[in-house]
Amino acid sequence: MNIETLREYCISKKNVTEGFPFGDDTLVFKVNGKIFALIMDGSVPDREVLSWVDHSYNQVLKKG
Repeated sequence: MNIETLREYCISKKNVTEGFPFGDDTLVFKVNGKIFALIMDGSVPDREVLSWVDHSYNQVLKKG
């Protein structure tokens, strides 16, 4: 998946922030201050990546 497409998908979700807390190679997305996604190397199919993002985002929101 194109990294910009994935980035736009992640930041389209409510209360999401992005940053590079682990260095320039790993883009991190947080919801309510908690990590829900780290950008992968492109070896995973798009549909699976988006499913993981949705699942992780929802799990973080459930925990408050």
